[in-house]
Amino acid sequence: MEFLTPGERIKKTRKMLKMKQLDLQGEKIRRNYVSMLETGERGLTKDTANYLAEKFNNKAYELGINLNIDSSYLLMSPKDEALKYCMDALNSDITIELINSVIEISHNYDLSDIEGEALLKKGNIYYDERKYSQAVFNYIDSLSKYSEIENNKFDAYLFNKLGLCKLNELFFAEALLFFNKAYFLSKINNDLYTQKHSVYNISLCQRKLHEFDESIEYADKYLFLCEKSTDFINYVYANIVKANCYRDLKKFEDAEIIYLSLLGEFSSSREPTLAYVYNNLGLLYADVEEYDKAIEYLELSQKIRTEVDIANLDSSLISKAGILIKLGRYNEALILINLGIDLANKYSNIEYVLKGYYMLIDIYSETGTIAELETAYIKTLKIAEEKSDYKAILDIYNKLCLMYLNNDMTDKAIEFLNSHLIHK
Repeated sequence: MEFLTPGERIKKTRKMLKMKQLDLQGEKIRRNYVSMLETGERGLTKDTANYLAEKFNNKAYELGINLNIDSSYLLMSPKDEALKYCMDALNSDITIELINSVIEISHNYDLSDIEGEALLKKGNIYYDERKYSQAVFNYIDSLSKYSEIENNKFDAYLFNKLGLCKLNELFFAEALLFFNKAYFLSKINNDLYTQKHSVYNISLCQRKLHEFDESIEYADKYLFLCEKSTDFINYVYANIVKANCYRDLKKFEDAEIIYLSLLGEFSSSREPTLAYVYNNLGLLYADVEEYDKAIEYLELSQKIRTEVDIANLDSSLISKAGILIKLGRYNEALILINLGIDLANKYSNIEYVLKGYYMLIDIYSETGTIAELETAYIKTLKIAEEKSDYKAILDIYNKLCLMYLNNDMTDKAIEFLNSHLIHK
């Protein structure tokens, strides 16, 4: 995109209004002066810009055109015009194509603040589309661009977003590093918004890393910082993380007290967050082998999510399938698992894709054919390799090869090891 000098803008506006240079002359401005302005031989003053703006607006009025320009428009340098274009674009309903244009223009015109903001917003678009690897690249580029101009205003926010990307990709240790950095910076910069979110995310990550006492500590920190009336959803989430840690620590009564107390705080029976409470309460009852209660609450979660939160329905389906497996109801479980995996793939929920495949492995190990079990192992292995989860990779290698050997498929085991170990 080309941006104009003041002279080029005068010429473009004049031609658009079908005016000659002579039409612009007056007491203080002659035709040859207009010519020098348009070629850049003379600089445009504010007084002259005011005079020309009035001439252009009057002519536009005669032609029935609503022009309404002022001196500031005519005085804009190419860099000023580029800045205006970029700012207008960033405040619109932005697309990847438009934002790429802003990044290119802001880079060419040395608008580093704008380029940093555009990269941040591009990262957010990819994050919202669950394209976490692409989001990470843009967040890192945004951090780098802001660092060049010593602007650290968005550092805490960006580190928190980087942590969320890694958390969604199941890289929990890496995510925790980013969240800790975000928490540290947010306290320095008095950024309460990011401080609250990073504290909650630290708690969530620590639970995933089985650091349960630390997770409870940070959940309590979040609950101290938040206002339940304005942060109700995150208030519920933090309480659930805390309750889940009690479940993990086998403190089932403490967990149940939290879940049941949350149920009484909802004003609607169709809120997605309520489904989250039902889901976890169902898992608690499964832990203590109260399977009828567990299924009851998971079906309540499933009902809400089917109606208003389809993106998280995979969790309800796969959680319920886990109980059906314990009850030996494999055919019902298979239906739910396959539906859950399809939804988890659609919404890029790697955690539940993996959980689903591991459940398929459990079922096919008991009742399935060798081909079905092999397919489940291979699909699980592919995800583990994409995550560079070497512990899971080694575990699947061992189990798959053992399956081959136990079924007199030695050649298949050797072929698998040759293709996966030698070339990795």
